[in-house]
Amino acid sequence: MVRPAPQVTQIPALLASGYGQCNPVEPVRHNMYYFEDGVVFRADDTLFKIPRYMLNIDKEIPAESPLFNKGRKGVSDENPIILADVSADEFLLLLKLLYPKTVFGSVSLVTSWSESEWLSVFELATKWNMQSILKAIKEHLYACASPVTKILIGQAAGFPDWLRRGLIELCLRQEPLTLTEATQLGVEDAVKIALAREKIRSIANVPKSVKYHESKYGGCYIHESEPRSLMPYSQHRMIHHILDETFNLKAYDNGDLHIGNPDQ
Repeated sequence: MVRPAPQVTQIPALLASGYGQCNPVEPVRHNMYYFEDGVVFRADDTLFKIPRYMLNIDKEIPAESPLFNKGRKGVSDENPIILADVSADEFLLLLKLLYPKTVFGSVSLVTSWSESEWLSVFELATKWNMQSILKAIKEHLYACASPVTKILIGQAAGFPDWLRRGLIELCLRQEPLTLTEATQLGVEDAVKIALAREKIRSIANVPKSVKYHESKYGGCYIHESEPRSLMPYSQHRMIHHILDETFNLKAYDNGDLHIGNPDQ
């Protein structure tokens, strides 16, 4: 796309923002993630104490990451490692994902997470280069992400399949873009999606029947269409071509051109 792609660290703008330095309020220990021995972290006004062996989760964690800290900080409540740009809720989500069996004896708690929760741990794991868990996070996030989220992550993180899938879902669904979606995407992308939707409908809608519909403005006859999952294979190719041209995408070369039905 023409406009600059957002950075991965900008993705949490979809979520509630409000990061900042820890304030003078007396911090409290977390009731579950504060162990007897370990490294003390402070996020917002909450203290977490995590056993050091739990932090040895990824050899590729960058030295600037607070998880990499080997200095004198983190040895006590009075001298914790301060996570100034991470909220307590965000850090807690990461801990729940990393150590569910240690505390709960089960991994079931994360199976019901929402998009915003998976997006939060994705951003944090990406920032701290936690490669060992990013693959699993991406799989869960992809499964529950909205089309707009797929597009934004696809742009920011360089995931072309995410970008294309998000565009397909928006362009083929029955409902037009909402005002919120258009705002998140930006004017240029929102207009391009509207153009792509019109082009796709010119080749994808196959009249099935004509039905009479009544409204407050009077009645009219409307053509009903076949489900898009029944489109001829040649139309699947044309849809990819329209997306390539409209959004200046790299030609799709994954072999499987099947579109599917985003309304299902």
